[in-house]
Parts: sequence; structure tokens; C-alpha cells
Amino acid sequence: MERNSADMIKPTQKRGMSCKFIAIVGLQFLAQASFGFMSPILTIVTTEYYARHYRDGLPIDCGANPHKQACIDGSRQAAWLSSIYLAVGSVLSFFLSPMLGQASDIYGRKRFLVLSQIARVGLPFSVAYFMQAQGSIIPYFVLRLIDNAFETGGVINAAATDIVSPDYRATAFGLLSASVVVGYCSSAFVAPFFSRDVILQITAGIFILRVAWAMVIVPETLPARTHKSKTRWTVENPFSSISILFRSKLFITLAILIALTSVVSEGTFQIQTFYLNTVVGFDMTDFGNLMLFNGVLAVIGQGLLLDPLVKCVQEQGVIIMAQIGSFLSTLGIVGTAFYPHKWLVYKLSVPDCVSQLSFPAISALMSFSTPEEEQGRLQGAIYAAQSVFAAIGPVVFSLLYTAMTKKSQWSQAFPFVIASVIYLVGVGLAFSLKVVGDSIPSDTASTASSNDEDNDNCEPEMEEGGKIDQIISASNTAEEDEQSLTQPLLGTRLTSTRYFTEV
Repeated sequence: MERNSADMIKPTQKRGMSCKFIAIVGLQFLAQASFGFMSPILTIVTTEYYARHYRDGLPIDCGANPHKQACIDGSRQAAWLSSIYLAVGSVLSFFLSPMLGQASDIYGRKRFLVLSQIARVGLPFSVAYFMQAQGSIIPYFVLRLIDNAFETGGVINAAATDIVSPDYRATAFGLLSASVVVGYCSSAFVAPFFSRDVILQITAGIFILRVAWAMVIVPETLPARTHKSKTRWTVENPFSSISILFRSKLFITLAILIALTSVVSEGTFQIQTFYLNTVVGFDMTDFGNLMLFNGVLAVIGQGLLLDPLVKCVQEQGVIIMAQIGSFLSTLGIVGTAFYPHKWLVYKLSVPDCVSQLSFPAISALMSFSTPEEEQGRLQGAIYAAQSVFAAIGPVVFSLLYTAMTKKSQWSQAFPFVIASVIYLVGVGLAFSLKVVGDSIPSDTASTASSNDEDNDNCEPEMEEGGKIDQIISASNTAEEDEQSLTQPLLGTRLTSTRYFTEV
């Protein structure tokens, strides 16, 4: 029997969508690799910059002498000022993220991704400048402010929803998260093998490559008919924009989880590298090894475990496990104040690996119940909510960190005790989730096949049974029928044997 035209075009559509998704993952990988390559030296060089102030301008190597009083004082000041700039940037991101998400629903995703890369390209040069004896750290903080304010993570996620069918969005979000961790951790591991100057030169090259990748490789993912159906963008205030997060009890509970985890994760992340350097004695090589270990765990957790876990315990179960993992990991950090052994930090990375599965599951649950034309707004609102609470966390935890004294182990552990209590509250909220009762009917469906013809000649071919093709292929049916799914996707998803995979 002769195959019909729809059957004949499927492999080409799959290849086109696979290329689009790979391009998005590649950009995310490069973005994190550029920061990861700097990360082993960034904490140390910022500490050394302020430590010089306590030594009348004399240089000091805080990587080799982390317990010197000047390095401890410099660490406190660096952590505090970094948290202030991060907080201001997060507040600005609260206003910008929803607007960027809405604008990308009208004008497309690509232009905002390109602008995001251009805005950050000067960052490694600012680090090289303040490392000089007479250099100023202000340009670096200004660029970090721009980096935190111009957050396009929501646009990246919206681009993924354009080309991934609803059943597989959790897996898609997971793959994107995995690319973040792998890019950051693998580059952080390699960095200590180079001198500081070479690290900055390579980092500058990666930042420039990010711009080229976004301009040349990343395609426009917004479906053509969606692009044309809206010709005017009405700017809403951010409070109105994030109202989408309060449309049901399920969304409200998930939004509270986002708030709690954002406060704690951003707050502890801001101080943890300084803490490990001054309390546990981590140097540049230790940070690199830890990053590599975390990267391997991220591949295992988000690349291999997320899909089977979703099949076994569904999204709610994944969120519960992630909150428990966060609690155990943070509680373990408390123990390092009393037993400052490096091997203990590595062991704590295992439950921390599970904690990273929370955000993909939360994003997927919300995405299922949101119409196609509001995906950009939803992802922008999620990142806006993250931003405003991420602004609070670093300030609060940096204040706790500055109160730390070398002689008091409890003062060193106290910020992580607070974090453990908050994560315990998150565990209770995760158990209280009622998914089916709060599902919202939507017209959500993946419609990206409408502009797949642009990628028919894309070089990287995936096997028909490959994982990325499996994630994306379910969107072909909607395109062939030229209509969107109309059933309540969330309710249907919970009773089906088909589960999405992580992004």
C-alpha cells in the first residue's frame, strides 16, 4: 500500500524539530559553560579584591590562604555586596521577565535570545579589569546587574513548549535543566587546569560564541499562525502579568513552592562557595572537582532518572522527592560546620541531585493547563516570581553569613539551619498538592510543526527511535490535523500510561 503524504513527511518534521530543540539546548549549554569556566576563580578573585583593602593594597592569595583574617573579611564583604547587586537585579527581573515573555508571544523568541547574549558579552573583560592592581570592580557588578535583570529563562522554556508536545514537556524541561548543570559543572572542572588569564581568555571566546550561536544557529520557534494572530503588544504591569500563577489552588500551591525554594536556593547558593572556601577549606581545584561531580549527578538525575520517576510517582511525587532531597542536603551542610571534611560535601551532592528535579516538574504541571497563546506569559511569570523571591534570599542569607564568627560553629551553621526548616515546610506543601481536582481545561498543544519546513535541510539526523524524536514526535498529529487538542490535558495526562520526558 502506498504511504500517504502525511506519513512521508513525518521523518522530515522530526528532524526539523530535533534540530530546533538541539539548538536551544546548545545555547543553554554554552550560556552556563561560560559562567562555569569562570566560577572556580570568581569567588576567590572577588574575595581577594576586598581582602586587599584590609592589607593596605597588598595582594594576597585567598585560594592558598583561605583562613587568613583578611580573606575572611574580604569574603564577607564580597558576599554582602554580591547579594545586594543580585537582589536589585532580581527585582528588575521581576518587572522585565513577564514583559519579555509576553513580547515573545507576539514578536517571536529569537530576537530576545540574541539580545540576551549581546548584553552579557562584556562580563569576562570586566573580571580581567578588576583583577588588575588599580582596577575597579564596579563595571563587573553593573554587568552582573544586567545579567540578573535581563533574564530570558522564561523565553527559553517558552521556545521549548513551542516544539515539544504536552506529554513530554517535563522531560524537555529536565533536559534543559540538565544542559545547564552539565555546561556549568563540566567547564568548572576543566578551568583549574589553566591559569587565571587563560581562563578569562577562553571565557571571552565562549561569550562571543554565544552571540554567534543565537544569531545563526537558534531558529525562530513561535508558530507562524500564532505570530500573525497577534499584531499588537499591550504592556501589562508585572503584578497583573503574574496573576496567571493564581488561577487555581494547584497553581497557588506551586507558586508558594517556587517562592520558598527560590528564597532558600538563591540565598544558600550566594554564600555556599564563600562558606566552603573559608570554613571547609575548598580551593580552586576542589571547586572544579565538586562541579564535575555535580555535573555527572545532574546527567544521571535529570537525564536518566526523571522520566522513570515521573512514570512511577507522577509529577507530584517528583516534587515531594525533590523537596526531601533539598532538606537532607542542606541539613548535611549544617554538619560540615562541626565536621569540616571535604568528603562530606561530596556525599551531600547526591540528595542535592534529586532536589534539582523540582522545577521541571512544577513548570510542566503549570504548562499543561495553560493555553498555547499564553505559554510565554506563563514562563515569564514563573521566572518573575522566582526573581522577586531570589532578591530576598541572598540579602537575608548574606546577613546571616556576615554574622558568622570563626570561633562559633553554630554561627557558621545557622544560615543552613534556617534553610533546612524552610525546605521542611516545602515537603509539607508538596504532600498537600491536589493535582486532579485543580486541573484546568486548556487548548494547549504543541504546534511548532507549522514552521518546520525551515529546518528540512538541518544536518544532524536523529534515529526515529531516538529520545529527542520521541519527545517531539507527538506534536506531529496536531499539525497534520491542523487543529489543537481540546481535552483537559492535565486530567488526561494523569490517567494515561504515556508520560512526558524531561526537557
